[in-house]
Amino acid sequence: MISVGVDVGGTFTDCIAVAEGRVATAKVVSTPANPTLAVLDGLRILLESLNRPAAGLARFLHGTTVATNAALQRKGARIGFITTKGFEDALEIGRMSRSDAFDVNGGAETPVFLAPRRMRIGVDERLDSQGSVVTALDEDQVRAAAKLLVETHKAEIIAIGFLFSFLNPAHEKRAREVIGQMYPKLEVVISADVDPGFREYERFTTTLFDAYLRSVVSHYVTDLAGRVTAASSACKVMIMKSSGGLCAPARATEQPLHLLKSGLAGGVKGACAVSTRAGFQDIISIDIGGTSCDVALVRGGAPVVNAECRLDTYPIRVPMVDVNTIGAGGGSIAWIDDAGSLHVGPQSAGSEPGPACYGRGGVDATITDASAVLGFLSPENFAGGLRLDVARSVAAVQRIANRLGIGLVEAASGIHRILNETMANEIRKVSINRGLDVRKFALVALGGGGPVHACELARITKMNTIIVPEYPGLLCAYGLLISDVTHEEVAPVHCLVEPGCAGQVAERCATLTERCLEKLEHDGARRDEVQTEYTAQLRYLGQSFQVSTPLSLDAQDWTDRMVDLFHNEHKRLYGVENRSRKVELVQIRATSTWPQTKAEMISTAAPKQRAEAPRTRKVYDSGRREFQKAQILRREMLPVGTKIQGPAIIEQFDTTTVLPSDARAEVGPTGDLIIRM
Repeated sequence: MISVGVDVGGTFTDCIAVAEGRVATAKVVSTPANPTLAVLDGLRILLESLNRPAAGLARFLHGTTVATNAALQRKGARIGFITTKGFEDALEIGRMSRSDAFDVNGGAETPVFLAPRRMRIGVDERLDSQGSVVTALDEDQVRAAAKLLVETHKAEIIAIGFLFSFLNPAHEKRAREVIGQMYPKLEVVISADVDPGFREYERFTTTLFDAYLRSVVSHYVTDLAGRVTAASSACKVMIMKSSGGLCAPARATEQPLHLLKSGLAGGVKGACAVSTRAGFQDIISIDIGGTSCDVALVRGGAPVVNAECRLDTYPIRVPMVDVNTIGAGGGSIAWIDDAGSLHVGPQSAGSEPGPACYGRGGVDATITDASAVLGFLSPENFAGGLRLDVARSVAAVQRIANRLGIGLVEAASGIHRILNETMANEIRKVSINRGLDVRKFALVALGGGGPVHACELARITKMNTIIVPEYPGLLCAYGLLISDVTHEEVAPVHCLVEPGCAGQVAERCATLTERCLEKLEHDGARRDEVQTEYTAQLRYLGQSFQVSTPLSLDAQDWTDRMVDLFHNEHKRLYGVENRSRKVELVQIRATSTWPQTKAEMISTAAPKQRAEAPRTRKVYDSGRREFQKAQILRREMLPVGTKIQGPAIIEQFDTTTVLPSDARAEVGPTGDLIIRM
């Protein structure tokens, strides 16, 4: 049985396969115009490495950036939006908040591009705050609105969001039926299905983003799943969701918004598994790829899943692993502004044309080019089997140096320092800014660039311990292999948390559980295999925003326990609690999990004999700001228990670990590299 995990990144597509304890790996250059091509190329390499036919595929697990890229690059569907008359501009007004209060030239921070004003039409209908009908739905207006949007404005999909529909979806469902009778092939999305929660602006943006991504995600997922199952009809294809759970392709096309952080979630799951087996429960993972850097904080060995996140400045209410992402990676381009100041990113050379040293037409100096100039990277042993042209890196960085009036090495190290400080600031955001002592966390370095920058980031942030997994460049793909299939359902519940609400809450939980079970049964699960957990959204009565708290109905005094958990969590998040105030329940989320057979990797870090003669080369030491002679080691040749004192460079096919003079490393029992500063 072959289990395959494939994660598509902006520069590389990472692939890993496990078959009866054997591990095969591949790292191929991504093909942004058609990501499927790189995925299939990587799959071919894996099967050839295992010397197995495609028919032996049992599980194909995939993490993708297709939803994220479509949203960020504005490449979604053309949407028509029908809403309650008088609320056509709720999308444009938003919350009247700004991410930068001092930016006097800033534009609107609401996602108007999803549905410009001419694409938003109001119709007569109204429910009150209890879900009772105040004004009946005017079906003739719905027909007129649909005709205008489809035939005049060429809408490709219709989204419907009415006021208080989360309490009573009857009007939205009837409007969908009316439009379906007019245009049977037109897809219609209603907010009661996508995000049945209060606050119309957040519900509308979530629904519109879901509609915006449907055709892109559906086309990609359906095409890829079809190609894989054509090669192996018995293969089970699963897609990683933003929450860290897997879902069937059909479920992914129904809920495209759940794929926004698909690949990132795999990386966090992989980091949790690696750190736990190495004996660390509290970590900060930093995944540095070619175009972005993803930072996540983990406490107690499990990733934090938020009920709401932001894409740019836009609120989206779907469960997502708590990850901060910035435009910083190996392909980030160094540039100089009009005032003569050096900047790095967020623009990236990506995989096409890539950094200058790739020799594919790129001429801008990138982080990878700076790393090559500083001696960190071996031209013959770069990730993915690429051969680097260091002369092109020197030329690109020299142009930056000439404009700044400084030397080549000073420019290269300056490029590195700027990016390292940017990434260190993200580490501070998830730790120090939340009142946590970053020194009590281990730093897990993953991605192709994580181990290159890890020691310098630890030095800047005063962290003491770094974990470099055995396959850091493939950890996102490995995270897929150890994930379970999940499904989430959410429902509004407005009541004070007190014994009298127990019956209502239990009934709502039962309804949500049944919905989850029906979905997972359709995907192949048996009911007795599924485990369900509940999360409550709580707030002090009168508050505007809520806090997520675990909900367990098992104990007799579960209401008291939940209130106590809420007070504690509120104090942890905001530094204050008020146990004299009443607590209100506003929403329940049920998460059902279907455990999967885990494709555990057998560590390749068995005792080995050093088969190569010691090598050295001059490498820049950022701590001492000078070149030093460093030993060059191959990761696969290091036996368990090997101790290494920097300066050293540890090379492997998917990344390079840079060990400065003030760091020492040891190969742990599981093959992971434990670095102490």
